[in-house]
Amino acid sequence: MANRLRREHQPRGPNFIRKLPNEILVDIFSRVAHVNRDQPLSSFSATRVPKLHVIARVCRCWHLVVRNAPELWAIVLTPSTLSSIYASLRLSRSHLLDVVVKPGDQLDKALLSTLITNIHRWRRVSIVFGIDSSDGFDEFFKIYAEPDKAHHASTLEEFTMEVDFSGYFGTRAVDLFAGGAPRLKHLSLRHIVPRNWNSSVLRGLHTLSLVDIYHFEHPPSLQNLVDVLDGCPDLQCLKLQNVILSNTDDDLDSPHNIIHLPRLHTLHIAKMADRELTDITSRMCTPRCTSYFLDDNLCTNPLLAAIASMVSEPVQAELVTCQHIEIVLNTNLEVYLWTDNRRFSLLSPRIAELASVIRWITGLLKFARRFVPIHFSWEKKAIAPSWYQDFHTLRRLPCVVAISFIDCNADLSGFIHALNALESSEDGKQRWFWPELRAVRMHRCTCLPELLLELVTRRLDAAGTNVVVTLRKLEVLEGYAMDTNTFEDLSRILGNGVTWKELPKGGRGTPSRRARG
Repeated sequence: MANRLRREHQPRGPNFIRKLPNEILVDIFSRVAHVNRDQPLSSFSATRVPKLHVIARVCRCWHLVVRNAPELWAIVLTPSTLSSIYASLRLSRSHLLDVVVKPGDQLDKALLSTLITNIHRWRRVSIVFGIDSSDGFDEFFKIYAEPDKAHHASTLEEFTMEVDFSGYFGTRAVDLFAGGAPRLKHLSLRHIVPRNWNSSVLRGLHTLSLVDIYHFEHPPSLQNLVDVLDGCPDLQCLKLQNVILSNTDDDLDSPHNIIHLPRLHTLHIAKMADRELTDITSRMCTPRCTSYFLDDNLCTNPLLAAIASMVSEPVQAELVTCQHIEIVLNTNLEVYLWTDNRRFSLLSPRIAELASVIRWITGLLKFARRFVPIHFSWEKKAIAPSWYQDFHTLRRLPCVVAISFIDCNADLSGFIHALNALESSEDGKQRWFWPELRAVRMHRCTCLPELLLELVTRRLDAAGTNVVVTLRKLEVLEGYAMDTNTFEDLSRILGNGVTWKELPKGGRGTPSRRARG
């Protein structure tokens, strides 16, 4: 009897779950199956449908909830079986679709025809054609030549299409949605060249990405690109990579026409010829752009000149309240200008052009009208001997207050020798060209502590002559996975005013300790 009563009063998990509202169950199931309609299309998981099937088999209640939640099935992801795709299309009902098509065995006419019949439900679409997908490619683009189907793309907001192989003969010329897609705001094309650059599809965009755009029969012209940008006044992100323009750009309609992009905040330019780069950037007015990504195969000098002309006014205005400038030397050369309102970002991999960047920053600092601290950081970068010739340009930035070395396991003796260089001042004495340095951080560096110790010792030995040791302004030494004895010796030489931190191998950090003089 007691056992029976205990069983009757024992809480049962499924009963409690059944009491939850269906909306909460749908939210739980979407998290378990990784169904997030706001995430990028490239991050959708191929295990979504199998997980939904497993959830539906748990109990009848869950089965009904899963089948009656079209938002759980509104993602079509291939390669997958045609049966699962048909099930997703059926169970999603009239819900708008996110479609991701990748090269695979099932990328054939039957699949693409099925997707095309549901084009009126497309919300976001990403399609990648492989090298063996010519039949499916032609079948897919048949819709662009049929005006009666153009209105079917009225719900499309984001469209990404690429051909997943390189070469001039791999680029396809197409007509983009012959009648247009009125709600399209994000367009990304790779190895896809539009035939009609006057299409309404290329107007009113917020994000535009053109990668590997070249074609023998239908090459784009500079005028085509200018017209597209001029028709997107609300453009926020622009990426141009390896866009080869035709040689018929000498007769532009308005050679001095300025393209106003008041909302553009990110500009990514890569693998562009000098002439094309200058022609494009010289016509762009981007007062709010704060991130400039400038990738490889660029001629840095004209690029920096073009970018400087584009950002000089907003940067000069913001430098009045600039908090600090951060220069990060890693796999790329990244320059961040931190202000009270926003962060300006520049990126260029031409590390050999460090001198050009520093000269440009020096020119901008003239507009600051006050002391602007600069932070240098070397991260996971081997310092090549060819860089040493540019280190003397760092003398132009006397307001460096912090320097960090992270995972720099190369021989830094050349840099230390450049750092050890002195310059004569007006009073006849020699001064270190970074007199305001107050913090040095070294994480997992092999030989740098010993070199700095030698540097500081040599400076102090010469302090009695005509050398002014401004290194005494150093306040913080921070080390991670370093030789603690070296830091203790260095702190002892510098005196009681230096606080040094020894970060353990776990990286959490320990309380600061005062060095004993």
